[in-house]
Amino acid sequence: MKGKSEQAITSDKTIYNVCCNCKKLKSSNGKWHAPDFDLKSLNPFQISHSVCPDCVKICYPYLVFDSSKDFMEFSSVKTEEISDTAIISGKNPILVIISDKNKGKAFLLDKELHSCGRSSLRDITISDASVSSKHCEFRQVSNRSYEVIDTESTNGVLLNEQRVTRSQLKQGDIICIGRTLLLYLESYKLN
Repeated sequence: MKGKSEQAITSDKTIYNVCCNCKKLKSSNGKWHAPDFDLKSLNPFQISHSVCPDCVKICYPYLVFDSSKDFMEFSSVKTEEISDTAIISGKNPILVIISDKNKGKAFLLDKELHSCGRSSLRDITISDASVSSKHCEFRQVSNRSYEVIDTESTNGVLLNEQRVTRSQLKQGDIICIGRTLLLYLESYKLN
């Protein structure tokens, strides 16, 4: 039988930000803390995966997060691969590879539709044998917001460890395409 607090949580419509690494919760005041209830009691639709600042330092040491500024700073993005001043100024969302040999490579999202896949014909080319030729698309849904759409790829698209066919992206989302991890950022600043 569920305890009183668990019953209140499961009937609650609140969305809980849960760190996908350490499982801490983000409270309404922006502080991260260990949950005082079993996360398994939550409806899966109540969980929004995120990464707490402590885990960002551990898992992504080349990123620096300042919670007072609501953006991420990069300490070692491959700036030699960034020729577009829009990326440097932070005016458009970007995708940053956070795995494999291309770690730190950034892709600017600056038009309505970006195709992504292994083929060099794509707007975003991912050199990974487990990525389909035309794996997915990033479609603009508002001024600074995008969604990811799986284009019937062989290995699918994971968003924060959940398989999706179409989903709107949020600041800090992690997209897995094949064996490549991409970090989605709407607000950021390069060092």
